[in-house]
Amino acid sequence: MDLHISITLIKMRNYAILALFVFVSCIYLYSINGIEYAEPDTGYYLVLAKSLSVGNGYRLISHPDNSFEKQVLPVYPMLLVPVFWFANGSYYIARLITVIFAIMCLPVIYLIARRFFDKRLTLYATFLMVLSPMFVIYARKILTDIPFLFFFLTFMLLVCMYQESKNKTCFIATLPFLVLLLFTRIVGIVILAVVFLYYLNKKQLKESSVLGIVMLFFVFYIFCTGNYYANPATDFSEFGPKEGGVVSVEFVKILLERFIEYFFHFIPMNLVSPLNVFGYVYDTSMAFQMPVLSLSNLLLIFGGLISVVAMYGLYVSSKKNLSIFEIITVMYAMAIIVEHHVTGNARLMLPILLFFIIYFYYFSDLYY
Repeated sequence: MDLHISITLIKMRNYAILALFVFVSCIYLYSINGIEYAEPDTGYYLVLAKSLSVGNGYRLISHPDNSFEKQVLPVYPMLLVPVFWFANGSYYIARLITVIFAIMCLPVIYLIARRFFDKRLTLYATFLMVLSPMFVIYARKILTDIPFLFFFLTFMLLVCMYQESKNKTCFIATLPFLVLLLFTRIVGIVILAVVFLYYLNKKQLKESSVLGIVMLFFVFYIFCTGNYYANPATDFSEFGPKEGGVVSVEFVKILLERFIEYFFHFIPMNLVSPLNVFGYVYDTSMAFQMPVLSLSNLLLIFGGLISVVAMYGLYVSSKKNLSIFEIITVMYAMAIIVEHHVTGNARLMLPILLFFIIYFYYFSDLYY
């Protein structure tokens, strides 16, 4: 009888997983029909894709001088080329490509969460990730966020699987996803550097050598194409690079402001979705400038507590078994705080949002 109940429960969980994937996929597909504000970057991607589709090269075909593009990396525009070949540049089909990548993220998210939790909590963590406001919003936009997320999470999953199995096929499988994430968004270089040092620390010299070659190739591409990111004079001034450098006091101030923005605002509002609603109704951007007991300040204090719980979960997980997931979460978070100009940007933390969700609920698995 007990065996029969166990089999029934397993079947119910499998049906629940399948139902979740179908339900979320339907939401993403339905969202394509929505009317929304087109992001400025979207135009760049479509123009470059059109240029590639007609054999004009990687150029801004809409500009009078037909100039070579030196800022946007090529993978995402290349993914949009079929939209111009087969669908006459349909905006709907371009958004459908993003939705397809969002749907492909679902099993990868589940498999990563499963490495931390039992099936019950894995299903819960997956549900929170794929229906988080930020994921749903960007699952229908013609932007790099969701494709980059898929490349990144798949790469991290394969790296973890390789560390466990030492199967060379697993390691070889990581390489195309590494190249794809590198040539999708420049922040991919941080991920490459972290995994390179991780292999080096583990004395896996063959693996680190291969990643070192990939890194040199990517840096060579950036400099040879005159890419915008080849300029080493990174400027943190609120007034832009033409206004000169930044003194140490200003630099520290900007970093502190960004840390507060992520810690008290972006992280908690994506871990606990209802805070998004309150965040829009009550302006939290003016927090700490209002009376102490104002609702905006109380929301930020509550948000800070949520982030503390997530950080505690990360600490406990790393103490129990330090893996590449904990290392990449910390290093990537530091990178987006330092790199991004003027203010923080919630979309930049999308690649590590899953890990914050996992660490936030990690204490449930320990004490429940």
